[in-house]
Amino acid sequence: SAEQDRAEAIYMAKLSEQAERYDEVRPRSLFPLPHLPLHMHIRPSPPSLRMVSQMKSIASLNSELSIEERNLLSVAYKNVIGARRASWRIVSSIEGKEEAKGNTTQVQAIKAYREKIEKELADICEDILSVLEKHLIPSAESGESKVFYHKMKGDYHRYLAEFATGDVRGKNADASLEAYKNASQIASQELAPTHPIRLGLALNFSVFYYEILNSPDKACSLAKTAFDDAIAELDTLSEESYKDSTLIMQLLRDNLRAPLDVRPLRGSSRRTQGRGPARAGTGDRRGGCLSVSHPLCTSRLLSLFASFSSHHACVPRVFSFVGEENTSLRTSTRLLRRFVKTLARGMRKER
Repeated sequence: SAEQDRAEAIYMAKLSEQAERYDEVRPRSLFPLPHLPLHMHIRPSPPSLRMVSQMKSIASLNSELSIEERNLLSVAYKNVIGARRASWRIVSSIEGKEEAKGNTTQVQAIKAYREKIEKELADICEDILSVLEKHLIPSAESGESKVFYHKMKGDYHRYLAEFATGDVRGKNADASLEAYKNASQIASQELAPTHPIRLGLALNFSVFYYEILNSPDKACSLAKTAFDDAIAELDTLSEESYKDSTLIMQLLRDNLRAPLDVRPLRGSSRRTQGRGPARAGTGDRRGGCLSVSHPLCTSRLLSLFASFSSHHACVPRVFSFVGEENTSLRTSTRLLRRFVKTLARGMRKER
């Protein structure tokens, strides 16, 4: 039956995830290219097998995916695309170094290899974008699903724009911007500011503005607004999603606080690393775009809160941050109130 086939596909997708077989790899090349790390001589096949193919079959059923199915689909493509994006960065860096040395022969070989990776990247992105356009977005019913898929569409057009040039880059940049805007409009109406999908959208949208549109001020403003809105409504943070939400809030905070050219601008995926941080705006230069009224202690409170379990000894550490210089009492109070509520629930469970 269709239900049985779906359950079997989910089971195989989970098995593939556990085995980290997101796709297949062919044997190592007999003629490795010079100056490339050994692991880069593995030649991956198109992303059509194992976890990706299992989830594609489910996505093609034209029914709304469950949260578990949606996350499995995202993980499958994220791992397949992430490995190649990392490879592309390494190869591009090596190509630039060899070009600077005037090593024409090596540059030609590396260029051919880079173009091969770009072809694989394009195939993967076009594959998932087709699934999104034909099946997932039309069948999405909940606001959460709609935001998730439009965000995903924006992400994969952004990945295409990362290595494309000319009109192709412009076309994908426009498509990415439109998808992110659609997702943002739905998120602002249907998701709480503390919802992890809404926060992840803001994080990746800010990366898009910084890396693709070269608009650091807009990137900073978007990230700061998302962070401040989430801080203002910490009481709406659900117990199920507080770890994900506080982690993304930390990433937003880190990108805002990062001094120029010191650390990469990070997206909601650990594999989604950019080329540089958002440019510092007005306010405390040591703290990036955030003004002095935003405390250094906030990110430390978030870090402690995210790692909270039932160890009550950490409570004095939280309160010790409140007295630090540049502390915003309002922000700290919100964080502490949420922390204490969670702590109380944990204590009741222990009894």
